[in-house]
Amino acid sequence: MVGARGPVATALRELSQSLGRTLELDHNGTLALEFEGGETCTIEAPDWENLVYFFARVMPVDPRSREAMLEWALVANVEEIDLPGAFIALDRESDILLVCYRVDAEGLDAERLSLLLTSLIEAARILRNAAAGR
Repeated sequence: MVGARGPVATALRELSQSLGRTLELDHNGTLALEFEGGETCTIEAPDWENLVYFFARVMPVDPRSREAMLEWALVANVEEIDLPGAFIALDRESDILLVCYRVDAEGLDAERLSLLLTSLIEAARILRNAAAGR
């Protein structure tokens, strides 16, 4: 079963051509991207379903204000994210807040992939700024 990997691999090849650098999923169907300014986004394309998952780093959880940060994240899920369907989650292993998104792989092309990555990175940036101003 190919799942989301085929469409994502095709979109990444198209995007690679326009960027002049190779972007491809690893053997697990994952690609970690780092953008100018240190922004990061991970793409996961499982082979068992046709959904593509995106995760952009918002910020680490400060242990001194953990409860307040997690409470803020719950409220921000409703009030701060302008990307419909996106949500904030806690990666327990790294103790980092992530903005997460998923999309059906069908019809995914380089233009849509680029737009999704840009939107997700911008959402993470907006959330970081909102958290800093709380």
